[in-house]
This record gives sequence, structure tokens and C-alpha cells, in this order.
Amino acid sequence: MASLNSPALRRRLDALTEAVRRRVEHRQNMREKAEAAVIIRAALAAAGIDPAQNSGMREFGYAERVVAEWPDTPELQRSDAAFIAQDPKLGSRVGLAAKVAERTGRFAGQPPSEPWRMSPFDWYAWSLATRPGEPLERP
Repeated sequence: MASLNSPALRRRLDALTEAVRRRVEHRQNMREKAEAAVIIRAALAAAGIDPAQNSGMREFGYAERVVAEWPDTPELQRSDAAFIAQDPKLGSRVGLAAKVAERTGRFAGQPPSEPWRMSPFDWYAWSLATRPGEPLERP
């Protein structure tokens, strides 16, 4: 029986764990970007902004197509969540929505003031700060 104290076995297990970590992290990143695209699209529609011309949709929209190509089943999502929860590297990972949360304050209740200057992350923050169905105040 192999021992976990074996350096060769430990290297193999570490390599397998790293490979799984990369795949799980990639899937999670794509899910978060796809969710961002949905949120941005809804906010753009509510504001009457063409999503085809939006840098946020260009940045995050492709993730919807990537995720749609997988069999992203509830079982796979639960399995990934369980792996993330037990993995020290992925467990401390900051999600996309959390990364842009600090930007949302400057967009609350406001239309995009200089849309041509907004980064995709600004568009995501704006869309999180905007409440679909509420009219935007125009300057």
C-alpha cells in the first residue's frame, strides 16, 4: 500500500490537485462572467442602451456562450463548490461581484456619465448599482 509520506506520490497528488484547481477555477470564473453579462444586459435594457456597443458585454458576454457549451449541471456546480470550500487557494478567492462592489457607490442611481470611458468592470458595477425598473436621472 502506498504511503502519503512518499515524495513521489505526494508530487503526483499535488499535480492532480493543481490540475483540478485550475479547471474548477476556470469554470467558476466563466460562471461569474456569464452572470455579470446577464446583469449588465438587464441594466442596459432598462436604461435603453444598446448592448451590442457596450464594452461590458464584449468583455463578459462570451462567457455565456462558453458556459452554455458545458453540461453545467447542478451536480457539477455542487462538486465545484465543495472543492472550493475545502481548497485553501480557491477558498480565499475573491469573486467578480465582490471585486467590483467597491465601485458601485459612485454609480448608485446615476446613468453612466461618460460611457465611452467606462471599463467592463465599471459597467458591471453600474449594473449592480442600478435598479432595473427605476428611471435613471439624466444630467
